[in-house]
Amino acid sequence: RGDEARAEELFNAYRKDDFVDELLESRERELCYEGSRKYDLMRFNRLDAALEYIYKKPIATVNDKDYYPWNCYFRFESGKPVVFEEEYFEPCVLSIKSNWRHYKMWAPISSLQISANPNLKQNARW
Repeated sequence: RGDEARAEELFNAYRKDDFVDELLESRERELCYEGSRKYDLMRFNRLDAALEYIYKKPIATVNDKDYYPWNCYFRFESGKPVVFEEEYFEPCVLSIKSNWRHYKMWAPISSLQISANPNLKQNARW
């Protein structure tokens, strides 16, 4: 194929109707090791949905078995997923999911800061 056809194919694959969806997916790919994903999801109030998605949505199905991001690695070879099982990740994801509360999005304000400025009010539930 020509470069123009390939560019159009990529454009259609990554183009989203919602700009925020497109922005978040782009940042997820481009900044995957920068530590900004959690803050992006928090900023757009999508962290709860992302945690549900990670736990419930399989990333691959091989021989009628579903694989999830928390219990395997996978890569594609010749367009087919090749899976490496790794059970270590399940307890990690379950721990994150069970300990996450939406109000934890905001960190507590330290008592030192509150005593220095009595106009400050503690974030909810802290």
